[in-house]
Amino acid sequence: MKLTLLLPDGFGVRDFLLGSFARAAVERAGLSVFHRIPDHQLPRIAGHCPPAVEWHRLAGGQRGRLEATLGVGLLERWRAHAIARDPGVARCRYLLRKIGPQVLLSSRQSSVEAAAPVAAARELGIPTATFIAGWESLRSGDPFAAPFDHFLVWSEAMAMELLSLHPKILRHQVHAVGAPHFDSYAEPSLLWSREDFCRRIGADSRRPLICYSGGHRETSPEDAGHVRLLLELIRQGRLIGRPQLLLRPAPDDDGRRYHAVRYEFPELLYAAPLWLPSGNSGGMPIVPWPEEVSFLANLTHHCDLAVGAGSALTLDFVMHDKPVVHVAFGGAAGPPDGELGAVRVVRSDVELAAQVNGYLADRTLDREGRRRLLGSRLRLPLGRASVRALETLQRIGAAPRLRRPA
Repeated sequence: MKLTLLLPDGFGVRDFLLGSFARAAVERAGLSVFHRIPDHQLPRIAGHCPPAVEWHRLAGGQRGRLEATLGVGLLERWRAHAIARDPGVARCRYLLRKIGPQVLLSSRQSSVEAAAPVAAARELGIPTATFIAGWESLRSGDPFAAPFDHFLVWSEAMAMELLSLHPKILRHQVHAVGAPHFDSYAEPSLLWSREDFCRRIGADSRRPLICYSGGHRETSPEDAGHVRLLLELIRQGRLIGRPQLLLRPAPDDDGRRYHAVRYEFPELLYAAPLWLPSGNSGGMPIVPWPEEVSFLANLTHHCDLAVGAGSALTLDFVMHDKPVVHVAFGGAAGPPDGELGAVRVVRSDVELAAQVNGYLADRTLDREGRRRLLGSRLRLPLGRASVRALETLQRIGAAPRLRRPA
């Protein structure tokens, strides 16, 4: 099976190029990638992939106000006619004829950059699929960028939620495969010793290590204050075992909002995301370096517990059976679905100290809740999502082709 992969953003690069997916795809037949990786970063990303991968530049896109409101319906009825005459569609049609893929997969369902390639693929009778990038992405309300034929999701629970949110999608179009970017957490070869990890971040391997996992600036604006509170609790001796605090910002956070707390508390450990800084991206999407994969595997494996208010890494820590404390001060909402008893929500500094101390004293607390959360959010076992996704795409590509208008 020859696969064409659309990667409009850095998360798609992380999910499908920096793990095992690209290698497995090339072994099965072939892989062509349409991407928006900055030119100066592409050689390092390509060097991490098999030489047989074919690289093509993916044109940018812009969602207008009307399109954002009408979404897929607009694409199917009105915009589809305009898109078919777009020069970008003609270019994609030419390239897809030349490449000859059996199936086309977009790494994100709402990226407008996927519209032209999907329209071209549909004209040529090539089946199209998209990966639902995550639970937040599914629930965001963003319209699909194109009328995809198939949808790859993390779990059966996500499949049911997708169907409830989008009644026009049929059950046979949805496939629970897991999340390929989590496959790396099942690779023991990526792990360093605790001593090596602590040396790399400047920590003492003999002391407990707490990770504060930052959220997005817009949705988690109080992160710097939460970090300051934790550091004050440590200085005051209110947290047992003299723990250390490691701050890990979100990939799209340049870290400037943490400058004051880092200056005030020089003992704060800081691990900047290994992504191309957005300030230097020249309008291109931020993209991770290959080293990000191994660092995240070790971060979530070696930290003793995680604290955050809007972090996307909750599931990452849960995979390693690490306790998670969710900060929800000032009436902020707790985690979706109550996280099935896997996460403890705190609404004051007293509760924060109590729950952190409880976990530091006994890391096994809420272990069953973490197992329930993992089982509901992901298809298990870990480490097989890339293989399951490729097997699903192979079945899709082998089905009889239907030629229909874009």
